[in-house]
Amino acid sequence: MNVATQRDIGANFVICPEVAPDYDAWTAAAGTDNAATAGSSINRLLAGRNAALSCKVGLVWRAVLPAADTLSITLKVQTAIATGFGTPITVPARRATLRSGGATGAGTVTDLTSSLNAAGELPATVVATGAGGGSTELGVLELDCDLSGALQWLRYSRTVDMINSSATIKLMPFVLLGGSNITPGV
Repeated sequence: MNVATQRDIGANFVICPEVAPDYDAWTAAAGTDNAATAGSSINRLLAGRNAALSCKVGLVWRAVLPAADTLSITLKVQTAIATGFGTPITVPARRATLRSGGATGAGTVTDLTSSLNAAGELPATVVATGAGGGSTELGVLELDCDLSGALQWLRYSRTVDMINSSATIKLMPFVLLGGSNITPGV
């Protein structure tokens, strides 16, 4: 990689606006709690995406949790030949990372790669626990995937599970596409 490309790394990534409507607010024990939810379909062959060879899928969240209650998230990336997805194929994640902290966001970075199952999915993983007296927790859960074997369409699937009926979460997904056999203009 040349110096110009290193100083303009943003030219090598595309943020997918298709996921913007996927913002969610949940209350524990509601209809979406502990239910798999598929994100919007993303066409990795659209102009400017250059058949991206990698992606970062993430969930940015803010949870209000009673003391000792937990927030668990399952996350996977899927691919299909058409937008309807029919029978989707899992895109194996190469890396999983949790960035978490209290209300200020200052906290820890945890490598969850060893938690990925054989299919490359992140199974239900506790990402936050309410502190004594209850707390607001912030975090980002990320999966990095190799798309070299992926089909045209991508989506993520997530399951959010909260224990206590008074727990709430706001969640915003993001998908970054990058890397291709075409070098962007410098």
